Amino acid sequence: MATLNTSYGWSQGDQVRLLVASGLTIGTYQIEQVTVSMNELGALSGDAVFSVLDLIDQFEVAQTKLSELNNTSSGRILTKADVLEWEQTKANNNWGPQLEIQRIRDLLYQYFSMCPLYVRGYGDTNIIRS
Repeated sequence: MATLNTSYGWSQGDQVRLLVASGLTIGTYQIEQVTVSMNELGALSGDAVFSVLDLIDQFEVAQTKLSELNNTSSGRILTKADVLEWEQTKANNNWGPQLEIQRIRDLLYQYFSMCPLYVRGYGDTNIIRS
C-alpha cells in the first residue's frame, strides 16, 4: 500500500476528501491509485498541491451551500404562484452550488489526468456484442 508523502503539503485523509470531491468511489484500489497520483503531483509542483487542496475546500463549501438550499424550504413545495419577478442583471447569473461542484470536479480531473481513476467513463461497463 502506497504511503502519502505529507512533505508535499498533503495531510492524511486527503485521499478520501479528494475522491469524494471528484465524485469517485472509495475503496482500497482507489485509495492506492490516488495516493500514488497525489505523490506524483506533489513531486511535480507544490503549487498544484495547494491548488488541489483549495479546490477540495471549495467543494466542501459548495456541498454545505447545496445542503442548506435543499433544507431551507421546510419540506414545502411551491404549487402555485401568482406573480414571479426576476431581478434584471447584466450577466448570466445562473451560477449555483451544483455548477460550482461540476467546475471543481472538472479541474480536479485536469490535475489528476495521470491517474487511471480520472479517465472519463471510469467505472462504466463496456458492452461487447458477440
